[in-house]
Amino acid sequence: MKEKKCKDCREIFNQRVPMQARCFDCQIIRNREKERLRHKKLKDNPNRKGICVFCNNGFEYRDAYKKRKYCNRKCFELHQKEKRKGKGNPAYRDGYRSDFIKISKEMHSEIKLCEICGRNGHMDLHHIIYRSEAPRHKNIHNKRNLIMCCRSCHNALHRSSREARSKLILQRELWELFPELKYLSK
Repeated sequence: MKEKKCKDCREIFNQRVPMQARCFDCQIIRNREKERLRHKKLKDNPNRKGICVFCNNGFEYRDAYKKRKYCNRKCFELHQKEKRKGKGNPAYRDGYRSDFIKISKEMHSEIKLCEICGRNGHMDLHHIIYRSEAPRHKNIHNKRNLIMCCRSCHNALHRSSREARSKLILQRELWELFPELKYLSK
């Protein structure tokens, strides 16, 4: 440690880190003053007011540097829920909601063991042809395209090479359900 003179009180102190210009007590005082000035600046800032997108109530930002659209978390969640109704829902199909939840419950009650390794426990429902590959396709939630698997097998399916997935596509003859996907042809 190097001895150095404090910038504020001019007392000699042991410098613990390079570039340290103040003794411990003066540094604490300086930090408190900086924090007080920051809070005063935020409090006096006229741009801290906003109007909630969901409930139209006025509110003040806690932090002037972040522009918020909602007055609280509840309004955010309610607005997100409202936005996802009907055509805003990714599972929406031509005027009706997808049957995925119903199919998922059916498959969970029918199949108790992993279709890959045979273990039981927490089961995940996996799309063999991913929803991102055939968005809003009428057969995306068909039972032939779904496989019930344990968490470790589900993660392995996502990590594995194309061979495991190709094997499932061949076993279940998924090219019949998705003829528009050229890479699935026999």
